[in-house]
Amino acid sequence: MVNKLDEITEEAYTQQASKQASKQASKQASKQASKQASKQEELLRNAGKRDNVIDILKAIGITLMVCGHSGAPFTHFIYLFHMAIFFIASGYFFKSYKSDNFNAVKKFVIRKIKSLWWPFFAAASLFTLLHNAFLKINIYTNNPLFLEYVHGKYIRLIDCYSNLEIVKRIAKAIFMIGNEQLLGACWFLVCLFELAITYCVMDYIIKRVVVARVKYSVLQLQCGVSIVMLGIGYACSLQNIHFHYFQLVASFYWLFWFGIIASKYKISSAERSIIKHILIFSSCFMILLIFNQWGHVELGSNDYTNPVYFIIVSLAGWQFIYEISYFVDKALSRIKSIFIIVGRHTMAIIIFHFLCFKIVSYVGVMLYHDPVFTVAAFPTLYPGGYWWLAYTAVGVSIPVFVGIWYSRLKAMAANLKCQ
Repeated sequence: MVNKLDEITEEAYTQQASKQASKQASKQASKQASKQASKQEELLRNAGKRDNVIDILKAIGITLMVCGHSGAPFTHFIYLFHMAIFFIASGYFFKSYKSDNFNAVKKFVIRKIKSLWWPFFAAASLFTLLHNAFLKINIYTNNPLFLEYVHGKYIRLIDCYSNLEIVKRIAKAIFMIGNEQLLGACWFLVCLFELAITYCVMDYIIKRVVVARVKYSVLQLQCGVSIVMLGIGYACSLQNIHFHYFQLVASFYWLFWFGIIASKYKISSAERSIIKHILIFSSCFMILLIFNQWGHVELGSNDYTNPVYFIIVSLAGWQFIYEISYFVDKALSRIKSIFIIVGRHTMAIIIFHFLCFKIVSYVGVMLYHDPVFTVAAFPTLYPGGYWWLAYTAVGVSIPVFVGIWYSRLKAMAANLKCQ
């Protein structure tokens, strides 16, 4: 009897212990699940938030781009860094989880198709369909007298498209090949599309194949890839090698990587005193002024003095514009909303600013009684004097209004669809 009682007692104790263990395990599992859920909620909240400083930075960067295309007297200085900051800003918002698995990479690629490929294809198709209409209103011209009146690097006669040529050009646009003259700035969309996807896929490969076999982190390995890619890009620059946008992707790969580093370790956005902000701003400005005297950067053609020069002016330019953006966000509350609006409609500015330049050229033709076909001068008809101010103002403001109008129509269509 005693043995049986002992066995019953032991069995009851075992059952009670197992129940307690299962309760503790379930509690731990629920805690872990709640932690993961809270992390996902935090990621979603952060994804929904916009960084005003980065929006302002993009607004300043895109305005500088338009200034450069308008023939501003400080164009050489602008070109040292103005497009590099956009590639850094793109990396700034790249998160590691976007390359954790195949499905995440697929989602990332789909998002880039929607945000970069589609605007390029839509703009290329629209401008190709309007090509012959542009000829009739002198936005383009095939008048031989044009070459006698206007001279410049991009001055050329442009002929009419046949129906077959229109179809061919739209078909090429599917693969982001070819472009209309007025969409000259859209090289950036193609390059960023290929660069972002290349980086994400490389990140995925490193995580799945390499990182488990070495002692270095993913970002450290990506740093090595960036150095190799920059070397390849510079070699392409020296040998004048152009293979679609590969040479640009190679040269700019490190910019995307640095954007991730700047975001993760808060290199640019760290809390600092006003004195430190002023010192950093002044130092970066002085570096750019000095380097402006003995080197050059032309990102669109993959042309820069050397990799070290390119790295220094890009980093100095990024921090220089970031400090200005930070000041606008903190101290100029009355006008920062304008910068934010511009920064959120950079796509419209990239696509339409060259077309909007023609409005200013038409005004100049009427004032100076120049032949109307000279409006076809690209990028501008009047690069001297203060005309660049008018070109910049129109090239920024009108596309922004187009972007706002398009966003509102898109929102209305979404609301109607929900109803």
